[in-house]
Amino acid sequence: MSAQPIRRHFSEAPSVVYERETHGVAAESRRLVKRSDGTRLGMHHATIEAPADYAGVHEEDMVFYALAGAGTVFVDDEEHAFGPGVAVLVKGGSRYRHVVPDETQTVLLLFSPAPTEGHHH
Repeated sequence: MSAQPIRRHFSEAPSVVYERETHGVAAESRRLVKRSDGTRLGMHHATIEAPADYAGVHEEDMVFYALAGAGTVFVDDEEHAFGPGVAVLVKGGSRYRHVVPDETQTVLLLFSPAPTEGHHH
């Protein structure tokens, strides 16, 4: 027996809001595919308000994929211009930094394996 497909519209996806005062970035992240869906892949749709400058290290492999807006992604201090259509792979354990200087940026974040619920941007 095969698993049932998951279909989730953006407007129905659980939302996590990050506030600049508390998290250092003003953003909203919609969890389109989550660990609790029984998958090994996680996918978040994030809208990051400018100016933004946040960093971290995740155990999971992560892909930043830009849908709209411009920014820069640093992976272990290596700089990558980051605009629509660009994907940047961050291997698990690598340090990343995402800078959004002038305009809101919309990105997809893909994680493998899927992150623990509530753990990521």
